[in-house]
Amino acid sequence: MMAMCSKKAYLKRRSVDNKYDVDTNIFQVKFDCLKDNIVKIHQGDPVMCQQCETVLNKHSKIQEDVQNQQFGKQLWICEFCNHKNYVQIEKEEIPTNEDTIYLIQSAQEQQMQIEDADNSIIFCIDNSGSMSSTVEIKGKINFKHGISAEEYEMLKQFIEPGDEHQIWPQFNTKHVTHVSRKQCVMAAIEQQIGELKKKNPNKIVGLVTFNNEVVVYGDGSEVPITIAGDRLFKQDEIENLLDGTAKQLMKYPVKAQAETLLKKFEKLQEKGQTALGPALISALQLAKIGKPGSMIIICTDGLANLGLGSLDNDANKQFYEDLGAFASQCGVVISVVTIKGEGCKVDILGALSEKTNGTVTRVRPEDIEKDFANILKDELVGTQVQLFVNLHRALKFRGEDDPTLSNKLKRDIGNATIATTQTFEYQLKNDQELQKEQIDIKDLKNVPFQIKVNYTNLHGDRLMRVVTQLVSTTENVKEAEEEAQVEVIHKRMAQKTAQIAKKGNYQEAQSYNDQWDGYVQKNAVINNNVSNKEKNFSFQAHNLKLQTAVQKQEVRKEKVQKPPPQQQSQQQQPSFFEKVASFIKGDEKKQQQAQIPEPSQQKASIQQQDSPQLQKRVNPVKQNVEKCKAQNMQLEKEMNRKRSLSCSDDEDAEMADLFQFEQGKY
Repeated sequence: MMAMCSKKAYLKRRSVDNKYDVDTNIFQVKFDCLKDNIVKIHQGDPVMCQQCETVLNKHSKIQEDVQNQQFGKQLWICEFCNHKNYVQIEKEEIPTNEDTIYLIQSAQEQQMQIEDADNSIIFCIDNSGSMSSTVEIKGKINFKHGISAEEYEMLKQFIEPGDEHQIWPQFNTKHVTHVSRKQCVMAAIEQQIGELKKKNPNKIVGLVTFNNEVVVYGDGSEVPITIAGDRLFKQDEIENLLDGTAKQLMKYPVKAQAETLLKKFEKLQEKGQTALGPALISALQLAKIGKPGSMIIICTDGLANLGLGSLDNDANKQFYEDLGAFASQCGVVISVVTIKGEGCKVDILGALSEKTNGTVTRVRPEDIEKDFANILKDELVGTQVQLFVNLHRALKFRGEDDPTLSNKLKRDIGNATIATTQTFEYQLKNDQELQKEQIDIKDLKNVPFQIKVNYTNLHGDRLMRVVTQLVSTTENVKEAEEEAQVEVIHKRMAQKTAQIAKKGNYQEAQSYNDQWDGYVQKNAVINNNVSNKEKNFSFQAHNLKLQTAVQKQEVRKEKVQKPPPQQQSQQQQPSFFEKVASFIKGDEKKQQQAQIPEPSQQKASIQQQDSPQLQKRVNPVKQNVEKCKAQNMQLEKEMNRKRSLSCSDDEDAEMADLFQFEQGKY
């Protein structure tokens, strides 16, 4: 579960801290082993140090209390913080393995009733008009699902001669096949339902579709529920509507409902807008009634633009963060599959996956099938996961956001899947800190590391898993590098680079990545190991993808902050309507400054100005100019707003890459 980059901790003396040091002082924590039931639950409760809260472990030294300060108890001097603990523990209760599991509270004690049925999968599918867009695929490919006769009748009036191949299969050639996004999605779902029917026949599969309305099919056994109109903007109404019906809609396993569900898919017709927010709320109502580990897979090709969670403005970002947090509490994993072609604001939708430890991907339509398969493989292994990391008091964390962080750390993970990974860097405390704590590193022949993982398993039991490792030390960096496992460095590089970039610090992310990349690629000691050399070579393709995403984001940020010269000049020059208005105002000013006429002339002039015929001619011109000017300003304002909110296809792909690298799912 805990993997050290090197079997030796490098103790580098320093007078001041440097968060950008590069060495082998890295370790990673993987959560895939939470699925295993190989390790037996330890008898007794965990015994913790009163000062640093590390758990008594295999490497702890228990002594008899010779001074009899605490009658009937033993003395445990904590190997992490040196605190004296008086404990009462039987010999058989002392852990004998580095990996130990404690039962904190059983499902029965928590009054949790986990049904025998398998967890569920909800496909939340975009069925808006843009899903009919086609893509060219080389070669002749036969898709079972095309457009229906009704759809063809509706579309044929818009088809230009020679464009029939874009919607009607028989017009494809042996060299090229034109398939719609809908066809690709349906083929992928049909494939996955077939696999689930074979391998997980008791899993319940549900369907929710969305365009300008949301249709909740569930397992397909009941009459679907349609959510439309004003209800798309009312979360309470959607939740109340489905609270009483969700169990009825999700009754039967995929082995009984596979064919019925596929028929539902076949009848879907692409039309309308994209009410993603209301569809997600509906899917959550279905998923939360299943066992922990239930999954929602959102598949969309466009920007949410109708109802709750509309992404026409950034004000709804909190909407998706709140839904993600709620899903995590329910043990539901949300993955987002966005189809290349149009912007989807992956930076905002990614919060759903980030909160629930799902996956964010940006794929070509023809690759959706493979993507669905990879998502379904990433099973949930624990919910409400908390990670505690303790280092020896001579060490401290390096490269963390909190500069005051010392040798203790806590992270709320939420959901943990097979692929969930966390990485950490550490270093020796500086000379001043060591002197203050009276630590002589010559006495440190080895140092302990401990992780505690509090989590709820899929059966509802609350558990604590404790892993403690004792690592030998060295002041010779080459000794540490000889023992290096380079894939741990790769994982840390990728995660930390993506984390820095997602905060908008692109130059810092590039600098960090360049520094570590140079270290692992050019270090002769590390690359003397043939396995490390091969792994370095394989990682280069992944790292190039990461570097490209960061660089493009930086270029895009610079363009937003500093418009191109042509745009700047356009901003400085007044518009046509502003020039007309300025001319009119200037003309009026000249008239005011003109020589005051004789009384008789002034009287005649006033009479002439008051002439109704003249007013009728002059006023409409001025009104039209002012009206056009107002319309132009409003149009420019709207265009600027849309320009600032626009999210290109490339930007979505880059953001999806950053999410994957941060999660270690590359």
